[in-house]
Order: sequence, then C-alpha cells, then structure tokens
Amino acid sequence: MKKTSFAVAAAAVGVFSLAGSGAVWAAGAGPSHCQDTRAGQPCSRLTFLGLASAAVGRMGIFEGAELLEGRGVSPSGSTSDVTGITDWEFIFRLPGNRHAVIQATSGGDFSDPALYSRPWLGSQALTWNPSDFIDIGEADSRLKHAGYTGTYDSVTFRKPLYPGVTQPSYIFGLSDGSRIAVGAADGAVVPFR
Repeated sequence: MKKTSFAVAAAAVGVFSLAGSGAVWAAGAGPSHCQDTRAGQPCSRLTFLGLASAAVGRMGIFEGAELLEGRGVSPSGSTSDVTGITDWEFIFRLPGNRHAVIQATSGGDFSDPALYSRPWLGSQALTWNPSDFIDIGEADSRLKHAGYTGTYDSVTFRKPLYPGVTQPSYIFGLSDGSRIAVGAADGAVVPFR
C-alpha cells in the first residue's frame, strides 16, 4: 500500500489537502495554487516535506507513479539560508519507461505534470512516508553543525541507485562545487561522491 501524508478530500475532482494543515490544492487541468481554507488566503511557505506530499498527491491520478527525487534551487543564486531554496522540481517514475516532472514553489504554486517518454535513471523509488524523514530545515542545521557553513546553490532529495545506499538524503550542492549528503532518516552528514 502506498503511504502518503495527505488526505484525499474529493478524488473525483482532484482536490486534496494536507491533513490538519487547512491547505488545499485543486489538481487536474491547469496549474494550481494552494489556498488556506481557514483564512481564505494563499498558503504561507510550505516545508519541503509538505511540497513533496502535495506533489505526490497531484500524481495520484497516474497509476503506478513513484516519487524519485525533488530538486530545489534558490532563484536569487547561492544562499546559506535553506528558506532561500524556493523553486522545486519533483520527478516521478511512470510505468512504461516514462517519467513526469512537476514544478513547484514553496509558496504553493504547482505546474501540471510534464510527461516524458523516456526513463529517469540513477534514483531509487521512494516509499513516501514523510514522518520517516527529517525536514530540510533539520538537514540544514546538521550540515552547519558538521562545519559546512558556506553557501549552496541547490538541494536534491533522493535515494541514489548505488550499492549500500539504504535511505534518501538531502544532497546540498555547495558553492565550491562539493556536494554533502545529510541522511533523511538518520541525519548523518557525509561527503557525496
């Protein structure tokens, strides 16, 4: 059974919400935007896990879709503040050697899935249960505590297809060209090769 943290409010019309958040998205034709139903206003910034959960919900219309990775960048360039990583792409494996990409912003804007008739390689499919993972803010704190206090250009959440990899990681692309991984399950900080 596929694990998700969102509650399907009305699958027939593609509306879903993050449980307890008051935020809802309308999926289907055209891009969507998050609305906070408690205040009737656009949502405040979503965490990475909230964005990924919403992207997983949007892909629920595609049977067999599996989340492979999320890749985020700061639109203003290098940053040392993880809240500056606001523009995201979520990549999904689809049956038949295809993949899909959803673009999103931390403000809750989501594109329709872009479909590609070729596979996405190098990442293992993720069993999506956000409560199993630390969020990006905790990963950033652990990165800095380990002495990596410089700026970074990107963050990728993925589980590389490589022997011995047992958990997904937040992989910070540092401005000096190095990449440092923070385990999403155990929080371990290691150079990524």
